[in-house]
Amino acid sequence: MFLRERYDLAMRSSALVARWRAAPSGRSWPWVVGQIAGAGLAGSLLGPCLFVVAVFVFGLGPIVLVFAALFAMVVLYVVALMTRKGSSMTATPGGRTIWAGVVLILGVIGWVAGASALGKLGLSTTDPLWWSLLSAIPFALAAALCAGGWISLVSLTLTTALILTGCS
Repeated sequence: MFLRERYDLAMRSSALVARWRAAPSGRSWPWVVGQIAGAGLAGSLLGPCLFVVAVFVFGLGPIVLVFAALFAMVVLYVVALMTRKGSSMTATPGGRTIWAGVVLILGVIGWVAGASALGKLGLSTTDPLWWSLLSAIPFALAAALCAGGWISLVSLTLTTALILTGCS
């Protein structure tokens, strides 16, 4: 009886190890692309709001920033929730919150840098469609940076190229 129990335990544990090794992480290209596109869509919606918030900060004070940041965090958290398998960061609720915060901070920094670069180059636009499209780029790059793997390297390269183009 003792040998039979040991044999059963060994077979179950080896089957668990084999299943664990063969288990896919769940991360696949459609989820990664969906997460990057979702962050870009959120950025295209949040971009015009950033300008409005910047105008109201001068009149109403920094309390507007708190509400705007909370709204943006909720929007990005929903994107992370819908595309949980797009990044290893978005697998847990805490990771989704961190992902939303990182994408928000990097996206806003990229948005401000892009707006100042466009202003320096004299390419400022008032067309809402172009404004929304240009607002999507920094948020999509930030989400791609959080995706991990070689996508992060491509995102970092594109970001560096855009910064160098804007600074020259």
